[in-house]
Amino acid sequence: MFRSLIVCAAAAMLFATMAFGDIDPALYQNGTNCDTFTWCASTGVAVDPNTGDQTLEFIFNVGTNFKSGWVAAVTGSTVDDLLDFEKIGSTYAIFLYCGDTHCSADDLGLPTGISATATYNDTGNGLVPYHPTVSTMPGYGVVPGTGDAFGIIDVDSLNGVGVTATMPTPEPTSVVLLGTLLLIAGAGIRRRQNRSRT
Repeated sequence: MFRSLIVCAAAAMLFATMAFGDIDPALYQNGTNCDTFTWCASTGVAVDPNTGDQTLEFIFNVGTNFKSGWVAAVTGSTVDDLLDFEKIGSTYAIFLYCGDTHCSADDLGLPTGISATATYNDTGNGLVPYHPTVSTMPGYGVVPGTGDAFGIIDVDSLNGVGVTATMPTPEPTSVVLLGTLLLIAGAGIRRRQNRSRT
């Protein structure tokens, strides 16, 4: 009897989701499902102008207008993820920083020195989203076709795309060392070729 009730409840939730769609901006940590939501123009790895780090960016469709700022998704007193609500030119975007156990080993993690102006309890499934209700809160505004609530869906990250660290630039000494080794190897090969000709 109990199993039948659970199956019926799950079927009802699935039907409701399929029939009415997810009206809240659901921020999938692996950057997928953008094309299934009316609010999302695109996702991809981009540089956050506030930190200079590459991280997952959600770009919103035209007509979006919200307040910029930082929001922390927390479990107790632990910050799981950070959301950076940004207006870049005429485009509105959210940069997602992954900091919980659903992140990949090559994820950047949480930037340091960030002071979030709002927090919410992170459930990891988006069922208890961040809902800005006051005009001073980041994300407060208009996101057409949504309920103006933002939930992070922990579905891991895609080969570190959830938050990817900026590629390190090699130090000049490393480049010089590599160049020297290549010159020595080239000289050795040339010497062998000259010996084999004589």
